[in-house]
Amino acid sequence: MSHQLADGQVAVIKIGEKRLDAVNATNLRNYVADLIGKGRDRIIVDLTGLDFMDSSGLGAIVACKKLAGNEGYLRVAGAQGAVQELFRITRMDKLFQSFNTVDEAING
Repeated sequence: MSHQLADGQVAVIKIGEKRLDAVNATNLRNYVADLIGKGRDRIIVDLTGLDFMDSSGLGAIVACKKLAGNEGYLRVAGAQGAVQELFRITRMDKLFQSFNTVDEAING
C-alpha cells in the first residue's frame, strides 16, 4: 500500500494488490487511521487493478469512511468488474462516492 498527495490536500491510496480480503484489509484500515492521525482526512482509495474484494475488504473501507468523519471524506475510484458489482449488490454504492478515475474523484 502506498499513497501520494494530490491537489496538496487529498491522500490517494493505491492498494497495490489484486485482492482486498481478510489477509490485507486490516492493513488498509491501519494505513488510513495513520493518515488521519497525521491530519489527512480527505482520502481517495484507488481500487484500479483490484480483481477481488470480500466482505473483510468492504468492511475495512466502511471503517475507513467512519474514521474520516464528517469533516473529511473517503471516496473510492477505479472499481471495476466484481469489485464494482460487490458495491452494487451490497448497496454500498449508495454510501460511497465512487468515481471511474482518481482524477474524477479529486475533482468530485
